[in-house]
Amino acid sequence: MRNLLVLVLFLSTTLGLGGCVGMAAEGVRAADSENTRAVYMESAMAGDADAQFKVGSAYCCTPGDSQDGYYDNFKATEFLCMAARQGHADAALKLGKIHSGDRIDGVRLLRRAVTAVAGSDKANLQVAAYWLTQAQQQGSEEAQSLLAKLPTQDISEFSASDSAPCTWQQVYGDQ
Repeated sequence: MRNLLVLVLFLSTTLGLGGCVGMAAEGVRAADSENTRAVYMESAMAGDADAQFKVGSAYCCTPGDSQDGYYDNFKATEFLCMAARQGHADAALKLGKIHSGDRIDGVRLLRRAVTAVAGSDKANLQVAAYWLTQAQQQGSEEAQSLLAKLPTQDISEFSASDSAPCTWQQVYGDQ
């Protein structure tokens, strides 16, 4: 009985501290994202695909529809789209993930918990498959693995990356 009580106390303490660590880590990530946007914004606006990827990644992403203060799906996909349309494989991969409903990168425990509870109601597997295919064609093994997990999608209507939808507004409207 005593061992059970110790185990329950240990698990309770671990979970409680995990929440604190998660909040601290999210705060650090938000500050880092702001810094990244400040450092790379000028180059991104000038057309540098790598800078666009970094800015888009720094805005990415909220579990819900569009924005939550630090992160903004509208801006994230705008910058990632600019980079992907220039042939940036990592940007195409990230767009594929976003449009498949996977918008939370890394550990980010609190955001993953919110997504697990609230669910991710925005996904367009056809658009996701298109961008994952673009990343795969540029050598992304991760894109190949993610494509294998998706149901088969007809992406033939997207004739070129400059006409395929990729921004949040193009795919989901202004919701």
